[in-house]
Amino acid sequence: MSEPDILEVWCLATIGSGKQLASIGQPFPVEVRPADNVHRLKRGAVGMSMLLRDTPIADFAALRPIDSESFSLSHWKDFNKKLSELGGAHKLEVLPSDQRIAHLGLEKGDIVIFSTLVQAFSSVSQGKDVSESPHLKTLHKDHRHLVMSAHQQGVVRDEDLKLSKVIEEENPEDPIRNFEKELESATSDSNNNAPSDSNDNTPPSLNDSALPSSDNAFSGSHDITMSDTNPEADNYKYTCSLAELHHLQMDCYDENLANAAIFFPFAFGLRRRPNFSFEFATFNWPFKMFIQVDEAVFSYNPRSDFLFTYGRLPQFIGEVQSQKNKADRNRMLLQAAYVVKFSNTLLKKHKVANDFRLLTAYINNNGEVERSIVYQDKGNDDEVKYTTPLIFDLNKRYELLAFLRELYNFASRMEREYSDEDLEDAQAEMEKLESESSTSARHPDVRAWTARPKTEDGSDSEPEQQKPADGGDEFIMQFKAEGYEVEPQVIGDGSVDSWELEGSPPPSRIWTVYKQSDVQRTNPQIAKRVHRSSSQELEILRYLHSRPSPSPYIITLEYHFTVGAATYLVFPKLNHVNDDSLRRRKIKQPCQSLVLGVAYLHMNGVAHLDLKPDNLLYDAAGQLKIIDFDVAVRVKDEEQEIEGYRGTPGWTAPEMGHEGGPKRRYSAIKADRWACGRILQAFLKYEPAGGLTTLVQCLMARDPSERPSLVRCGMGGLHRAGSV
Repeated sequence: MSEPDILEVWCLATIGSGKQLASIGQPFPVEVRPADNVHRLKRGAVGMSMLLRDTPIADFAALRPIDSESFSLSHWKDFNKKLSELGGAHKLEVLPSDQRIAHLGLEKGDIVIFSTLVQAFSSVSQGKDVSESPHLKTLHKDHRHLVMSAHQQGVVRDEDLKLSKVIEEENPEDPIRNFEKELESATSDSNNNAPSDSNDNTPPSLNDSALPSSDNAFSGSHDITMSDTNPEADNYKYTCSLAELHHLQMDCYDENLANAAIFFPFAFGLRRRPNFSFEFATFNWPFKMFIQVDEAVFSYNPRSDFLFTYGRLPQFIGEVQSQKNKADRNRMLLQAAYVVKFSNTLLKKHKVANDFRLLTAYINNNGEVERSIVYQDKGNDDEVKYTTPLIFDLNKRYELLAFLRELYNFASRMEREYSDEDLEDAQAEMEKLESESSTSARHPDVRAWTARPKTEDGSDSEPEQQKPADGGDEFIMQFKAEGYEVEPQVIGDGSVDSWELEGSPPPSRIWTVYKQSDVQRTNPQIAKRVHRSSSQELEILRYLHSRPSPSPYIITLEYHFTVGAATYLVFPKLNHVNDDSLRRRKIKQPCQSLVLGVAYLHMNGVAHLDLKPDNLLYDAAGQLKIIDFDVAVRVKDEEQEIEGYRGTPGWTAPEMGHEGGPKRRYSAIKADRWACGRILQAFLKYEPAGGLTTLVQCLMARDPSERPSLVRCGMGGLHRAGSV
């Protein structure tokens, strides 16, 4: 018998508190398809019920009895009595939003219950300590209670915050109110002098106690102000000039502007204080957190646009809006809740009083900060609350100043509140969290939050194929989770006809991506995936850029993250070196730049081993850049040998042999010299230079021992050779 195209699902709207649910209205039918999910059923219920129509979908959830025979249309005369019995006996289960209707096993007369208070059924649906759930046994026992919940892998919605018992609080208790007053301490006496809302350049008419300057620190015994421009300032205070304040005023906000206006000055102002640390969007938090979807556990690498830690413990999380639906705000709050539960459970300073407070700031595209305090009430280890956001309009100079003052007051509070013993305990527990969460994340039953979902039979979905942007491609999923949008097409190597050789390997998995905050798509970037087991590219690039004087001729690594066995790298999108760019002299001193770039690699013990024109780019200023360190290696010196063919046919030294041939041993540095000479030979067609012809012949000598050092050439010999 074929499956029907349309199913009629009976729904009932309820309201209540705790385990007491009461129906509002009579059951009503909603038509859905078997392939639809519960979220679609919710939308249908909102459309059919006047009682639910004004309720956001995120504010109610779908429930059904664990025993379907215990509640159906046949019980319509005593709905409320049955609802109370089911709630009191923990016999209601939550239906995940992504679950398909076809999988619910609904039969004629079954009812799906909609509760308008998600908190009312959260305890009903669980009925036991979450840390005792069998699927959490893979995690360290101290961290099982930290696990957050979601309805669908890879997505954090408003309803997931409530499912994880992360709840907005409009009327916090006195300790939180007092904490807010402490943050605002230096602004209360300036109300009568607040500037107008205009966005002109007239200095704000604040009194002396509120105005930062090179002569005056913020008032208040525990303010730390912006930067140490005043050498006479007290050791625990920092000041900023009025000119600095004017500079911080922006018309609209994206991640770059928010960093320039707020986070860079904040980090700079506290850079000399011990135990403070600041990280930006390129930083992955050092520990994993875990999220459960039904009975599956996923590891998630927390990240944020800005992170302020004290004693390695996250204290402030800043996020700049990059998604229209504010899903990044939900992710920020979920991460904050995780840290709060961790601190109140495991840190000696906080676990008795439950008094750890974390600040969050969500900056929308209009430049408004939504600042919340994330905390737990004393005696309530289950729920995490966040205060209704306090709004600061960063386009108004006075409100920008007020927000910055809160940040510095908060930082000053850290120094007063934490003793050396507290810091040692926090650092020790954070180290344990990093180690133990990494171990748990490697368990075969724990999947990455952004990994391909399982199929119905429990196996991995199909291996990656080229799909459109909405097709669920793993690469696209990973980057969306990291705050990027991915163009659907694969980018080639950039080969040009004059250098295209038969038998060249296919291009790597390379894509064009944009930060989600780059709405106008003005700053394209290139992303690629490499396997950690076969490539040292990430380690080599990080090593090169950590050197005291990084080379301008090496590509800049702008961001990276790791999921499972794959590492994802993000680079600036630059121009390919080709016939046109060389003929029209768009590249400044290509020969000299190449030699200096390769010389820098060799001076730092790195052999590229795939030097070719396709692996050279140039930026808008005409600066040459060496890219693609997929097969590069680190060596002690030019005499160290490696084994096996690497590189691209036509651009590799003769002693390396050929692809698929017998393995040979050779000097990686000297093989690089030959490849460099081969590229210079191609460049000379566009930039003839007599002295370079001799250098090319020497570099391409058949005997590797006769090839000259590029380090010595780069330190003067190249100029004498007449390089352009």
